[in-house]
Amino acid sequence: YPEYGYYDPLLNTTGSIDLLIVKDGIYHIIDYKTKHIDDPAYDRQLRIYGENVKRIFHTDDQHLQLTLLSIQEGKTREVKLG
Repeated sequence: YPEYGYYDPLLNTTGSIDLLIVKDGIYHIIDYKTKHIDDPAYDRQLRIYGENVKRIFHTDDQHLQLTLLSIQEGKTREVKLG
């Protein structure tokens, strides 16, 4: 799901996940960044997306993968859930 938009009724906010891939019961959340992917704020952002995906799809941490992707540098970094 590219640009997966959602509404979080608990926080009364909306969001948009750059790319959500659901494969073999695993929810892969991929967030694109232009260059740097080391900002701790990005980790927090992905964890918020993860919490929303868990609520929307009734899944848990074991079925979630969070990844930052630097477009210019062509590298990725996995983000831990907690």
